[in-house]
This record gives sequence, C-alpha cells and structure tokens, in this order.
Amino acid sequence: MATESGAGGESSVEMDVRSMGIDPMDIEETGELEYAVTPRHELLKKTLVTRAKFWLGYEFRGNEKEQCANFVRRLLAESGITVPPAEKPFDCHLTGELEQGPSFANSFFSAKNGALQGYGDLEPGDLVAFRDTYEGDFPKGCITHVGVWIGRESMIDRATAGEPVRELRLDDWWRERFVVGLRPWQICP
Repeated sequence: MATESGAGGESSVEMDVRSMGIDPMDIEETGELEYAVTPRHELLKKTLVTRAKFWLGYEFRGNEKEQCANFVRRLLAESGITVPPAEKPFDCHLTGELEQGPSFANSFFSAKNGALQGYGDLEPGDLVAFRDTYEGDFPKGCITHVGVWIGRESMIDRATAGEPVRELRLDDWWRERFVVGLRPWQICP
C-alpha cells in the first residue's frame, strides 16, 4: 500500500513493504540511502511556532494587562528554549533608569541572547520587538511589545487584557514600530 502525503507543496511517498510480503527486518542495510536527521535548532524552532499556534484563540492570563512578555516566556519554556532576561536590553539607552525584568517586552532583546535580526531577515520562530505600542510610563521609542514571528508578514502574540492569543498580520502601523528581531542562540544554525 502506497500513499502520498505532504504539506506546503512537499511530496513524500509512504509504503508498507509488509503488504508485499517483505519483513523490514530482513532488508539488508546497504548504506545507499542517506538518513535525513533534522538538526536540533530546526526542531526547537518548529516546536516554538507550533506551540504559539496551539495557543491561538485561548486566553493567557485574560484578566491581566501587559502580558505579552510572560506569554512569550511561556512559549519558550514549552519549547525547551532558554532566553534569560537581558542585562542590557537593546533599548537600555532609553530604559536604563526604569525597572527591568523578565516580564518586560524588552527583556529578550540583547546580543547575548541571540542573533539580532532586521525586518527583512526574520524567520519563523524569531522574537519580534515593537516600540510605542501603547500609552504608558515608558519613554518614547522603547520596546513595549513582543511576539513570535511565524512568517508571511505575521506574528502570534498576546495582545491585551480580555483578548485571546491572536495571529496578527503586520500592517503599516506595526511595521513602522518594528525595532528588532531576535533569533535565540538555541535556534541559530
């Protein structure tokens, strides 16, 4: 029995050789076929994107404001990726006098935590930072929002209190506020 399967235009053929009366244990290993092993960084990246998509439509701490960073930290933990709070965030020249910590959107973005990315270099699984996304006590220009890039001009984020996790296609408003992307070291090739 042979079946074709695949996603995104990929094609593969699966065949159960037992249906032809062949025991797989009797097939001699010739070394002619190379085994494809998915590199660990690719598995982690795919796991992060999958975990982010799993959350779509669900509330993450629905009654609490400003949870984008805690949501991303949860996704990273669920995916086995470690990104410690940045000692000197990317925007520390603006926020140096303010309280810093793991629940702030800027806490991911430091060259010590991964490879910093421009907008045109983003890949699925990268973290994305935005400035001036809401009114608050933060200086103009500092990072106030974080999400997970999933490709095709879209990210998954936890928006605000009372709203479920969403997939958001970035329009001009978001692109103008993009600051930097981060590819955590564990998902860098």
